[in-house]
Amino acid sequence: MARTHLQQDFVPTIDKLNDQLWYFLFASEELNKQISSFSTRARENYTTDLFHTNPYSSRIHIPVAQLLEQQQRNKQFTFGSYFSSAYETFSYYLRELFQALVTFNGYAGPSWRSSDGPERNIERLIHNNGLPSPPIRILRTIGYLRYKRNHFTHLATSASPVFTSFARLHGADLNNDWVIPKIVTHLDFTATTNPSEFTQEGTIDLFKILRIVLIELDEYTGGLLDIKGITHYLANQIFGHESIRTNLFIRRQRTSRIQTQARMIFQRKPAEADCTPFVATIGVR
Repeated sequence: MARTHLQQDFVPTIDKLNDQLWYFLFASEELNKQISSFSTRARENYTTDLFHTNPYSSRIHIPVAQLLEQQQRNKQFTFGSYFSSAYETFSYYLRELFQALVTFNGYAGPSWRSSDGPERNIERLIHNNGLPSPPIRILRTIGYLRYKRNHFTHLATSASPVFTSFARLHGADLNNDWVIPKIVTHLDFTATTNPSEFTQEGTIDLFKILRIVLIELDEYTGGLLDIKGITHYLANQIFGHESIRTNLFIRRQRTSRIQTQARMIFQRKPAEADCTPFVATIGVR
């Protein structure tokens, strides 16, 4: 399956954020166990009594029994923060993907519009250049992820009219795409109550579908990238810093290196004729 050069950077970044989420859950569980081990009487003490060596206990200064309530509120905010960070990374990926299509394929058309959702920019660029749009489930899911992130960022207590309309029009289809096949189990795409709240399992599901959508869109777009654009990109990456004289043997070596890198990074193989103009000119004196 084809892919772009962006996947090798952005998927690991999303995975690291996911790892941090699981670390947070691990640490929270350990705190729960510690508090549960205290007697009822001990829990009536203040944090400054039982956690006197912790320099931050005085900043809270509440009965230990109330720590679990504080932790629950902290969880909801932290889940949203992790997801918001993941979405920001994803949205940056989408902008880079847009630019890759322009650069590799020489696409003309509208520039990126910040006022539009990133999925709309990608769809418009592809459509305006006569190519089929990405699967609708991908575009709808990106839209949902964007609305979830926006409502958390703005601490919205109720769904905006545009999110309500989106959920009414597309929520059932998204449930068919993700919930019914049991890809996710704790999301309801038709629900708009408390849009800025995040549960533990729901956040795990959001990370899952964000990662799936990134890879699916990347593989779709990878198949659209012009092979000459890929070859030009790789030639610049590999040989752009050189200044050498070439001969037939060196040009063949260079062609082989480009083909190897194209298979590793893009899952594509340019023909020798695609490489010839670049191996003979880039990094050559």
